[in-house]
Amino acid sequence: EWFAEEGKRAYGQIIPPRAPDVTQMTVKLPVGPVAAFTPWNFPINQVVRKLSAALTTGCSIIVKAPEETPASPAELIRCFVDTGLPAGVVNLVYGVPSVISEYLIAHPVIRKMSFTGSTPVGKML
Repeated sequence: EWFAEEGKRAYGQIIPPRAPDVTQMTVKLPVGPVAAFTPWNFPINQVVRKLSAALTTGCSIIVKAPEETPASPAELIRCFVDTGLPAGVVNLVYGVPSVISEYLIAHPVIRKMSFTGSTPVGKML
C-alpha cells in the first residue's frame, strides 16, 4: 500500500525565484523501464512492492523472479495482465540469474534497477 501511495506524492514544486518575472518549478517524470530482481523467500511481497512503485510513477518494469518460487510471481503478474494493462508494461523473466542480470543491467533501455537479496549478490550487481 505504501509503495502504491507514493505515486500520489510524485509531484513537482514551485521554487521561489530571485527575480519577479521568473517562474521556477520542478517536475518529476518517469525514469523509464525498471529491472527488478526479487528473492525467493518473499516472492509476492517483493514483486508487489517493486511493481506498484514502478507503475504508479509511470515506469514499465521487467521482473526477474526467483527460479525457486516461479508460480507466485507469475500468477501475480497474470492478474495485472488480466486487468487490461497494456502489453510490455509489466514483464516477467526467468532463467540463470547471472546471465539475466548481466544482460538487463547493461542494457541501454533499462534506466533503473531494484534489487532485494543478499549483500554479496548486491555488490556484484
